[in-house]
Amino acid sequence: MNTLRRQTSGRAYVPEVDGLRFIAILSVVLFHIAVQVREKANGNFIADAMDPVVHNGARGVQLFFVISGFILGLPFARHRLTNAPATRLRTYFLRRLTRLEPPYIVIILIRAALIVIALHQPLRAVLPHLLATLGYSHSLIYGYYSSINPPVWSLEVEIQFYCLAPLIAWILFSFPRATVLRRAALVLAIAAIGVAQRFLDPAGRIHLTIVDSIQYFLAGFLLCDLYLVGWEKIRHHWLWDLVCLPLWVWVFWWNSSWYHVWMPLACIVLYIGAFKGPISRAFFRNPIVATIGGMCYSIYLTHNLVLTAATALFRPISHAHPSIAAVWLTASVIALVVFGVGLMYYVLLERPCMERDWPQKLAARLRPSASRRST
Repeated sequence: MNTLRRQTSGRAYVPEVDGLRFIAILSVVLFHIAVQVREKANGNFIADAMDPVVHNGARGVQLFFVISGFILGLPFARHRLTNAPATRLRTYFLRRLTRLEPPYIVIILIRAALIVIALHQPLRAVLPHLLATLGYSHSLIYGYYSSINPPVWSLEVEIQFYCLAPLIAWILFSFPRATVLRRAALVLAIAAIGVAQRFLDPAGRIHLTIVDSIQYFLAGFLLCDLYLVGWEKIRHHWLWDLVCLPLWVWVFWWNSSWYHVWMPLACIVLYIGAFKGPISRAFFRNPIVATIGGMCYSIYLTHNLVLTAATALFRPISHAHPSIAAVWLTASVIALVVFGVGLMYYVLLERPCMERDWPQKLAARLRPSASRRST
C-alpha cells in the first residue's frame, strides 16, 4: 500500500486524514449512484431502496471542506502559533497549480470531448461552459452546476477558499497567546454563520459559492488550532469512540434545516475522535481505508463519468424488482468499478503530479527527444 500512498508536502504522513477522506468520498459516490439511477427509466424504486442509507450522502462534500480547512490552514497556523518558517505564497499557489491542475484539466477536456462526440452537441455551445469550468467559474457565471462535470461545483468552492485561506489564517492566528479567545471566536463565527444561512437561505449563485460553506472551512481552522496547541492534552480514550460512532450515523441520518449550524461543530468532535478514539483511530489508519481515501481527488473527478455508464447495470433489476439485497449488491459492484477507475487515474496522472519536481523531470525528458529530432 505504501507504493500507492499519497505523497505529502514535506511533513509526516497522517493516515487519519486520508481515512476521513475515505468516508467523504464513499458517501458522495453512493449518493450519486442513487441520483444517477433515479434518472434512469424505472429507476425510482431502486433509488428509494438505497435512500434510507444514502439520502444525506451529499454531506460528504462538507466533510471534504472541513478537511481542506485543516490541511490548508496548517502551514499558516504553524507559522503563527509555533514560530515555524513561513510558507511563501508563491510556493503555496504554485503547488496547487502543479499538483491538482493537470488531473482536473485532463478529465474536463475528456468530458467535453465526449459531450461533443457522443452526445452530438455543437462545439460552439459546449465551449463557453468548458472555458468557465476550466476557470472554476461556471457556478458564478451561469448560476448552476457545470454542464461539463456537475460535481466540480465543490472544487470551485475549494478554489475560492484556497485563495482566501492565507488572509483568513493571518487574521485568525495573529494572536498566538489568546488561545481561549481565538477558539471561542471561531466557534461563535461557525455557529453565527450557520444561523444566518438558516434564516437568509442563500440560493442560486450564492448557494454554490464559499458564502454558503465558509463555516466548514473555519471548522478545519479550529482543528488546526487544537492540533498545534495542546493536542497532547487531549487523551486517547474509548469515550471518543462511544461518542463518535453514533455521531457518524447521526450526521448522515438526521434531517434538519439547521444542519449548517450543527454539522461543522459535529465534524470537530468526529475528527478529533478519528485521532483519539482507539476503535476510530484503528479504522481510519487502516492501510486500505487510508490509501483509498488518499485517492479521493481522482475518484471525485472521474466518478460521475463512470456512473453514467455503470448504472446501466441496474437496468435488469429495474424490470425484475428484486430484493433490497440485490440492489445493494449491484450498488457495491458499481462502487468498486468507480473506485477501480479512480485508482487507474490516480496511478497514471494524479500521483505523478504529487512529485514537486515533476515539471522539471518532464522537461528534462523532452529535451533529449527534441535534440534528437533537430539532428
